[in-house]
Amino acid sequence: MTRDLILIAFLLLSCASKATSDDTYELVFIDIWGEYIPPSSLPKSKYPRHFMQLDMNVTQSDIEKFVNTHPQYQSLQIDKNNTLGIRYGVRSTPTIVQIKRGKMVDKAILATPPSLPNDEHKAIEAQHLLLYSLSGRQHDFKADSTKTRLILFSDALCPARHLPHCEHKAMQHNEISPPDTMEKLTVIKPFYVSLEDVQSYQKRLRVNHPVLFDQHNALFRRYGIKSLPYWLILDKDHQVIYRGAMAPEQTLLRTYSSSHSD
Repeated sequence: MTRDLILIAFLLLSCASKATSDDTYELVFIDIWGEYIPPSSLPKSKYPRHFMQLDMNVTQSDIEKFVNTHPQYQSLQIDKNNTLGIRYGVRSTPTIVQIKRGKMVDKAILATPPSLPNDEHKAIEAQHLLLYSLSGRQHDFKADSTKTRLILFSDALCPARHLPHCEHKAMQHNEISPPDTMEKLTVIKPFYVSLEDVQSYQKRLRVNHPVLFDQHNALFRRYGIKSLPYWLILDKDHQVIYRGAMAPEQTLLRTYSSSHSD
């Protein structure tokens, strides 16, 4: 009990040290393993904010990697033993707790993440199927292609625990040697990431083939991609001839490259 009281006092003092003149500040409880939420999407506040990670299967090294990728979360620290979360009744993330003179005066539970970008709700238009690689080369998914396409759908937030085995699968995709009649690509989902994040993904995972940023989420919607990472092979008419969370066998790629869907 004494140890927990000391820990609570330490966490509160470390946050209160930057509070305003009326000693009011906010604790924002998040979960770095959940869907990424940019700080700019949270409700505005005039008070200092301190980000707290719930103590659930997380290490200081995990926090440092997350902050390195998302420097907006520079103040993020682990709520050791969920001491503050329990004290303030935090049961979901994100939750904002407002503290004044050491006492909770307000709590906002933002259990529903910010709404998806407007483009998610629009019909897929022809121009949305013109995707560009990071080098600027155009890839047309509305006109017939001269090659079949082997695609890994992924997320620029990789590595992250809500993206199981994403690093391994990205490296596995790198190692695939498609036949000359097949084009190998990686397509990145657009939510909560920027072009800079996609460029970082390509460099971090040493991607050796074109990386496309699906800015309108058009390919993800067109082919019903719900989990990541995920593979598709499209024939020259953009019809699916292989799909799965496991990479297609190297020995079968030549067969796929000459196939057409039923």
